[in-house]
Amino acid sequence: MIRLPIKPEEVAVLRYALDHALSSISEAHPDDRAQLQALIEQLEAASAPIGTQNVDWGFHGTLVLRGIDLPAQRFEEAARELVTRLGITADEARDVLDAPVGRHLADDIDVREGGADLVARWMGNRKCARRIREAAARVKGGGS
Repeated sequence: MIRLPIKPEEVAVLRYALDHALSSISEAHPDDRAQLQALIEQLEAASAPIGTQNVDWGFHGTLVLRGIDLPAQRFEEAARELVTRLGITADEARDVLDAPVGRHLADDIDVREGGADLVARWMGNRKCARRIREAAARVKGGGS
């Protein structure tokens, strides 16, 4: 499988192109139509909002406790950055941010810093990046 990072502003254009391609393919080619439909479904899933399932703790809860503005937006930005940098799913990124490492990540945020910038900063630090990768590996492995 090939993974390509898609920016939120690109979703509408890609959706239009895929819809156009789907309407152009004859019903006589059901396999091609099925592949395009699967791509459309993947695009919709990838562009769906990513929200916390741990509002009291983890990344989101720590932002709220610290009085940091826009915790849901910063959560979404951080999750998208994890998806792009680590090649994990949106659900896995959410689980990483909802875990203790998410709380530690949020403890380090500057009030002027966005979620993606914070993740980028941590990924630029070998020790911090290792902590995030280990958390992602635990999430992918089904461990806690």
